Amino acid sequence: MKDASVYVGSCLKYADGNLGGSWVALNDFGSSEEFINHCHNLHKDELFPELDFQDWENIPCNLIGQHFINPIYWEIMEYQNIDHMAMYDYLNEMVESIANNETAHDLIQKMEERCQGEWSYFSDFVREQFDSLYEIPDFLESHIDWSSIEHEWSMEYTFTDNCYVFSQHS
Repeated sequence: MKDASVYVGSCLKYADGNLGGSWVALNDFGSSEEFINHCHNLHKDELFPELDFQDWENIPCNLIGQHFINPIYWEIMEYQNIDHMAMYDYLNEMVESIANNETAHDLIQKMEERCQGEWSYFSDFVREQFDSLYEIPDFLESHIDWSSIEHEWSMEYTFTDNCYVFSQHS
């Protein structure tokens, strides 16, 4: 989420076939109000520009839409002591939608409760956790069906593109 940016156009320009706009880095602004004011200034040639977010990078899909960015984004970014990449994955892959009364603190707390850590492969996570739960004698090691265990555990855990593992349940 550190390098989040949005391509900001306007609906009027788009309707006229003009895709002109600008890439804007969200982290250059301390609040949604500052960001929106900047975007309106980009389209000050229109009396009441209706902003059109035509593309975006590094912002979770449930925090942005064609005409809005959830202000909670800037609240989350104020927290310096969190793993922002894990937060991105949590919001992008684990959270269906954000409740109106949910705060950045609530989301961060839930993410931290559910995040199991970062592994190169889901199989590494399964193996490490399994080994910590059970003592397996060496002679039985080759008889364990790891792919079956991974499949079962995939029902309880989500492995993200950025290699984080999240529990499905709090």
